[in-house]
Parts: sequence; structure tokens; C-alpha cells
Amino acid sequence: MDNVSIGNGSFRGKGVQANRDFKKDEVVVPYELTEITKADFKLLPKSQHAYVHSFWGKRFLFRGPSRYVNHAEDKANTYQDLERMADVAARTIKKGEPITTNGDAEVHNELTTLLQAYEKAVNSRDFENVAPMIAKDAVFWFTNGTYHGIKSIRQAFESIYQNIQDGIYKINNIVWLARDYDTAACVYDFTLDGKVNNKQPVYTGRGTNVLQRIDGNWQIIHEHLSSG
Repeated sequence: MDNVSIGNGSFRGKGVQANRDFKKDEVVVPYELTEITKADFKLLPKSQHAYVHSFWGKRFLFRGPSRYVNHAEDKANTYQDLERMADVAARTIKKGEPITTNGDAEVHNELTTLLQAYEKAVNSRDFENVAPMIAKDAVFWFTNGTYHGIKSIRQAFESIYQNIQDGIYKINNIVWLARDYDTAACVYDFTLDGKVNNKQPVYTGRGTNVLQRIDGNWQIIHEHLSSG
């Protein structure tokens, strides 16, 4: 907190200012994160919802100065570093400057880490790990049929796990067609490598996902996989 202070800004009248000079690539505002559950989110006042962000399919409540860093898009003087979990100087920042970040990049990081977590969950071959990332009323279109709702989607996944042994699912070449704070859509290539009757076929194709921020967390509301 000594390195920055909370003052006037454009986000609910608040912003963050530098209390000293920062060199390029130096940590400016560390994230103070508390992981919360869906139940925790529902108990938060609506005024706190904007301080909740989703990474790797989990909800985090931002605390301290990090929640008040203003968005400046292309003119932001920091970038988001998810390894150091901090806003890091994109250039030299002088004492007294407002600290800004790119809001679109923030949403992109949320969505990208969600798909990383989704891929990992699918490869765990345990639908309990997959379910939190899928909306309860989602619609999935697979090459063998259409599945409405989480119960039907669970049956489809478990059938795949049973019929394809040691399957490894990979998502590549993601292109975001639309992306804002609440909704997003992307297309990508996928592969599924596994064993069927002691043979090792590799399934390839194109995927489309539509995602929505629900109760503070990104979830898939539609997935369409087609063979390629």
C-alpha cells in the first residue's frame, strides 16, 4: 500500500495513484485475492459484484487498491501478470500518475484461463471437475447428438469416457468472435486422442463455445463440436 494510494478516479469515483516512480516490468499493484464460492458470491452486496473476477474457473474477490485500478484500454500503463498476480508497469511510471490497466485484457485472461481449466477438467475423466464450468441449462451439440441441461451433458461425457480409454482432449488456435464483460464466443480446433478397441484413433474437428458470466463466474452455455 505504501507504493500506491487510493484517490480520485473514474471507477465509482476512485482510482489508484503511484506514490513513487516505477521501472518498466516492476510490480505496481499486487492482487489481494480471496477465493469465494458461489454461495459466498450470492451473499455479497451487489455493490461488491464488480470486484469479483474469475480465473481458471474459480471466483476471486479483489481487495485493497487492486480493485480500484481504472481501465484505460490501449493507453494503460500496466499489464496484468497472472504468474506474479499483479498489475506490472508496462513503461516507466512517475510518482503521482494514475495507475491504469486494460479492461479487455482482463476479460481475455478470465476467459483464457477458464478454457485452460476446462481442458484440464475434461482430461481428469471425472465429470465432477467439469460440471462447475458448464451452466445448468447449457446446450451441447456433439457429432453423435444434442444434449440439453447438465444431466444430459454428464451422460454424454461419461459415455465418451467409457468408450474412449486414456483420451487426451486438447484445444488449440482459439479465436474470440465476441467478448465483453458478461458474454463471449469463440471458435477453436480440437483433438481427442485415445484408445477404442485397442486402436488409437485421433479425433479432430472444430469447436464453438458461447460463455456467460453467471454468479460471478464464467460458464459455458453452448458448445458445438463438429468433426473435421
